[in-house]
Amino acid sequence: MITNHKQCRVCRETKPEELFNFRNKSKNLYKKICKECESKENSGRYASNKDEVITKSQEWQARNRDKYLDYQNQYNQRRPKIKDKDVE
Repeated sequence: MITNHKQCRVCRETKPEELFNFRNKSKNLYKKICKECESKENSGRYASNKDEVITKSQEWQARNRDKYLDYQNQYNQRRPKIKDKDVE
């Protein structure tokens, strides 16, 4: 199997396509930025706009309460239960 490579527009490294997220999966199109650089950009964006991001999230949760609680229930059912350790 031949692996295609792309150059990241941020770090300028040539990497296999598997290290890039899809832009459009049905058309097999990848983003122009690798997963590692995209993660760094997203972390920086969150850090500089943390209050705004939290406010928007809380507003969405309030508007979509049923959907949010449904998601939380599904998430909690998928997670393994954490047992309390006995404290001696």
